Amino acid sequence: MRMHVLILAGLCALGVAPGAHAQLRPLMNGEINTRLSCDQQETALIGMSVHARDRGTPKAEMVAKAAVLPENDGTRMVALSRIDDVYLDPRLTAATLVAYRSKKCQIGLSWHDEPPEADAYERERLLQCQTLGLPGDRDFRRCIHDLLETLEERRTRPAAER
Repeated sequence: MRMHVLILAGLCALGVAPGAHAQLRPLMNGEINTRLSCDQQETALIGMSVHARDRGTPKAEMVAKAAVLPENDGTRMVALSRIDDVYLDPRLTAATLVAYRSKKCQIGLSWHDEPPEADAYERERLLQCQTLGLPGDRDFRRCIHDLLETLEERRTRPAAER
């Protein structure tokens, strides 16, 4: 129930209409697996963020809305990381970003914020993944997985080696 409340608070803070959370109802079931909860949560939130991005909402406005979220449980950090991903490149589709964010969620990297120097690499790799097909395609999934592995390897290296 707490997760559902946090998601609803996040949706409201990002300007999502109250009726838009209907697809998140299964998250209230405590037995739902991580994959399903990550997929549903990211589908709703990324979809709304991409919609806001595509209609011209500036990144700074989205960041300001996320700033009201609680910071003590990581909610704000995850929202800010999600906004950074959505605003990497306007050519990135909602489907690509949902798949990327869902995978980050599934492997526990939702809150990770890439260093600014990784943005160009992340953007180019996501655009490459997007050209490989749909998120369900094996090559697409492998591309996303490889991207996340590379980013994690870079993050764990000492700053002098990056």
